[in-house]
This record gives sequence, C-alpha cells and structure tokens, in this order.
Amino acid sequence: MLLVLVIGQRRGYIVRLHRLLIWDDHLHIVQQKTGAQIALPLALRCEALDLSLHELLEQCPGDGLFINDTTIGPWNLTHWFAYARDIAFSRASWLGAPPKFHEQRSLAERLYRVQGVDTKTLLGHGHKSMSQTDRYNDDRGRECRRFIL
Repeated sequence: MLLVLVIGQRRGYIVRLHRLLIWDDHLHIVQQKTGAQIALPLALRCEALDLSLHELLEQCPGDGLFINDTTIGPWNLTHWFAYARDIAFSRASWLGAPPKFHEQRSLAERLYRVQGVDTKTLLGHGHKSMSQTDRYNDDRGRECRRFIL
C-alpha cells in the first residue's frame, strides 16, 4: 500500500516493480495503460507520510521484485487491501461503499498536489489537459471541507 501512495502507480505495475528498474538514482517506469515513460527520482518524498521512495524501497522484502520474490497478481493486491481495510475499519463504519485499492492512487495524487508536485507527469496521465488528473483530486465527498474564519 505504501508503494501506491509514494509512487502513485496502478496495481498492475506495482506487482511488476523490480530492482532492475533502478539506475541513475531513478526508478524507471513504463506506464501499463498509457505507455508513458517516467523516471521517478529516489529522492521523491511524500511529505504526508514522511517517506522517500529510496527509504521505502529499502524496506521492501524482495531481492528482485519489490513486493515479494514470487510473482503475485493484481487481484491479490485488491483482495488483501480489502482484507486489511476491513480489519482496520468495520464495514459499518463507512458511509457508502468502502474505498477500493485504486483509490490509493487518487489519494497519492491529492497528497502530492498539495506539495506542488506535477501530478499529471507522476501518475503518467497521457492527457492533453489537466481535467482527467483533476478527477483524481476529487475526494468523492469523503473529506470534510474546513470552514476558515
């Protein structure tokens, strides 16, 4: 889950992350959906988590693949995310449907946007305008808007 929040990539890419994709102090990514190529600096830091990409990758258990040295499928990420979510918060605690794995990508976009990071490039959106990326900034009505005096 931390990988999604720190690098903002889709689950299909998360399961394929490999240490061989790191060179020149960057994690090199070819977006699964758009084919966009990005190189994320290992110094990329999610301030809300107080965690850099470099620090996170050092915590990953695999010697090759980051998640595990055996291949797992995207479905496994979705399943185990829901399992952990339901342990942490009962289904009754959610207003409406509980968040799905993919919504972590949306959260990553919102966290980085506050930092001033170019989230359109980070998330690999191949759109001509920011409108699609802006959809990721939508909190889906789950966050309170603060009234400022």
